[in-house]
Amino acid sequence: MSSEPRIPRVPSELSSSRVPVSYETYSTIAPVRKVRYTNRPAFLLLLATLVGFILYISNLSVWGVAAVALLSILLFAFRQRGVAYLLIWSLLFAWYAEIRDQDRVHLPDGQTIENAEIRIYYPVASSLEGTLSYHTKVKIPEGSWLTVQLQVPPNVELPEVYHYGGVITGTLDLSALRTVSGDSFRRYLMSEGYEAQGSLHRVSRYHEERFFSPLSSMRRLRSYLINDFNKATSQVLTTSERGLIFAISLGDRSFLPREVQSSFRSSGVAHILAVSGYHLGIVYALLSMVLTWLLPKYEQRRWRYATLLIGLILYTLLSGASVATVRALTMGGLVLLYRFFDRSPDVVQVLSLTVLLFLFIEPYALFSAGLALSVSAVWGIHLFLPLFDHYLPLEQPILRYLGRIIYVSLSAQIGVLPFLLYYFGTASLVVLWSNIPMILLSSILIPLAFILVLVVGVVGKLPLFLTLTLKWLSCGMIAIADRMGGESLAWLKLDLNFDLPLLILSYAILQSAYWLIVNYANRHHRALNVELF
Repeated sequence: MSSEPRIPRVPSELSSSRVPVSYETYSTIAPVRKVRYTNRPAFLLLLATLVGFILYISNLSVWGVAAVALLSILLFAFRQRGVAYLLIWSLLFAWYAEIRDQDRVHLPDGQTIENAEIRIYYPVASSLEGTLSYHTKVKIPEGSWLTVQLQVPPNVELPEVYHYGGVITGTLDLSALRTVSGDSFRRYLMSEGYEAQGSLHRVSRYHEERFFSPLSSMRRLRSYLINDFNKATSQVLTTSERGLIFAISLGDRSFLPREVQSSFRSSGVAHILAVSGYHLGIVYALLSMVLTWLLPKYEQRRWRYATLLIGLILYTLLSGASVATVRALTMGGLVLLYRFFDRSPDVVQVLSLTVLLFLFIEPYALFSAGLALSVSAVWGIHLFLPLFDHYLPLEQPILRYLGRIIYVSLSAQIGVLPFLLYYFGTASLVVLWSNIPMILLSSILIPLAFILVLVVGVVGKLPLFLTLTLKWLSCGMIAIADRMGGESLAWLKLDLNFDLPLLILSYAILQSAYWLIVNYANRHHRALNVELF
């Protein structure tokens, strides 16, 4: 037999074309990898957990015991043990959520506490013009400690030394967070782990003792870095420009004026202001590039992954460890764990494990709009980005980079659109254009600003050309947000109010459309292979 390689036959409809066609062109056409949900234990556990939470909030736990027990016996009898175990898991999670709720201290709707001991951990939300809020623990007369978001009006003076790890005694009003329906702000606070909301009236005593908290210490360090940077650059950078730098590199939006934040929201790119998966992805890429140069050998890969995880944890703590950042860190940590054990990351498993972890930490996290938007954005990118790459491939490097930005933005928007309409009733369409220049500028500004803030914290000053570089980048982002978020483009939005059945139907339609497109693409690929070979 001849040892010469077999030359594939070019399809007849292409052989007559005047455009020269090579086999290499066809060899680049690959099937689209289909995202599957079967044989994904974490995804099945997540579905069972959601059923358990529905049993809990519907007060059907007692009836659920009998129903699940009877159904489980029937399933075991018909050898459907997997489904039976999932139903039992649902019941166990319903019990767990009920026990967690019983452990909460149920306050009356309003209560004034005199001379309460208050441990202040760090500021959680602040504005240059309004009330400060702090993450605190308050000791109530019953002896229990409550996690409270405490508001401090401007007329109550709280020295800066007590902002991070300080203890005071004061009088405050507490408002319980018992309800899960009808009050979206209460649901939001509960999803963030708070048990009550308070307002401080007066401080009767400042304690001399201090307590240590890793997150409080890192937030204090961030405050020192911001103060040093303000002193070094206040003559060149405006308040808005410095506020943008602190927001996107260190996660502190307290210095960013409200009108700038409003422009970013109107232009659909407010997600850039909150340190989340996008920012951690940039830090991941930067650290990965440095570690690949320092530890280039394959045998050193586990050291790279471990160092990457430590770097991401430190950045998360320094940027404030908001819930959005911790979610992104959890997803990134799971991906690194997969790679540490030489396994290919499974996005369905990663997303499911992330949601499961947050539901066990706080069952009311299910009401978190941030969690839903984060997960749906990653889900959309994972599903629809390969389809854009398959049907609209770009070969030229610059076009490929710009196209990648557009494809990722469109994929994420497809994923989050139903949730945007469900939570807010509106979705900006300007983001389809504003994301491109914003990502181009922010992908440079985020790592550069973070490094230069650290440099100023060490040496105390910054060369003028670097300060001007930060000014041009931040000024460009603010100008784009103002332009895209202006009244001339305000009509580019989608206004619809989704209820829960419509939300579920929307994602069912998206998933079905994805399966149809993938099946068509793969049938076309198989037919092409038959023609070629």
